[in-house]
Amino acid sequence: MKRKFDEICVCVALFIIGLSAVSCSEEDMTNYATVGTFGEIATDRTFIGTHQWFTVTVSYQSGENVALEELLFSTDGGLGYSVAPENGKLSVLVHFTQPGKHTLKFSARYGGVFKDGYDRNIEVTREIEVAASDIRCHFWKETREETLRNLAYYSTMKELENSSGLSIAEKDVYGSIDYSSEAHMDGTLPSASLHDLQADRFVYYRFDMNNCLNEIQYYCVPKNQAENKYVQNFYSRIRYLKSDYDFDACMYNSADIDLTQEEKSNVEALLAKINNGEVVEDTDGGIGSLMKSNGLVLLSTFKSKDGKTSGTIGTYYDKERGEFAVLVGFKPYGE
Repeated sequence: MKRKFDEICVCVALFIIGLSAVSCSEEDMTNYATVGTFGEIATDRTFIGTHQWFTVTVSYQSGENVALEELLFSTDGGLGYSVAPENGKLSVLVHFTQPGKHTLKFSARYGGVFKDGYDRNIEVTREIEVAASDIRCHFWKETREETLRNLAYYSTMKELENSSGLSIAEKDVYGSIDYSSEAHMDGTLPSASLHDLQADRFVYYRFDMNNCLNEIQYYCVPKNQAENKYVQNFYSRIRYLKSDYDFDACMYNSADIDLTQEEKSNVEALLAKINNGEVVEDTDGGIGSLMKSNGLVLLSTFKSKDGKTSGTIGTYYDKERGEFAVLVGFKPYGE
């Protein structure tokens, strides 16, 4: 009986050891991946205008045991572009050309073995409000410090002598909207007119006694300096600006220069076309020649359709430099 009992005990012990071995062999030893985490999206501007650059930042904790981790930033549901973390944060520079509500989004894509699958995506979003700037990337009466901040990404920005203002130099290339443009394209200009607009542009910022922005002046030097192309360049700028500004009749300095009756007739016929919105050409360069030799000046005033800005646009020939230019001045409406 004792021998039989001992045999039974051995069998039971072996059975228990067998169960234990099976249990250990079936234990899940997989080192599963886990996704990262985003914090809340922050911006370095509390009030944002169109064409104003600002920094978007979010804290980020990386995922663990992932085979792939791709971090992206996008706006308004558009395609995202890659961003890299630095010191536990993701930061990007952003600007918007259109006012209204806009959505900022950081997202992450992961590849790896998760407990309930193989790939994962996470994201964090924030909606912001962008106001329509008064002129370019500025608001009238903003402080000098704010103007400097708005121009921070211009490598050509410099102080004028005696701290009377600021200036920047930029390529005056039209056809795409960016924060250096003074108006939005309305799609009505033919490609030839867009070519006429190409110039080097110098922009000057003036401030009032309280050191607040109250004037912006443009000095535009057309790439094509031919006498028979200057009028087209001048009028193309008026047509371009008409998308955002209402113009008064274009005039000339008739009381300040001596012209023959034929020359007066030619100038007045040209002005009639400009004021009627007709195609303007100076094929023989006669008008351009009068600007160069007789001091002829064409001039028009305008007001922005939003009622915030008024200004003037005029022709100019610099005898010392021997170059045609277009002068455009902007001021707060009513000043």
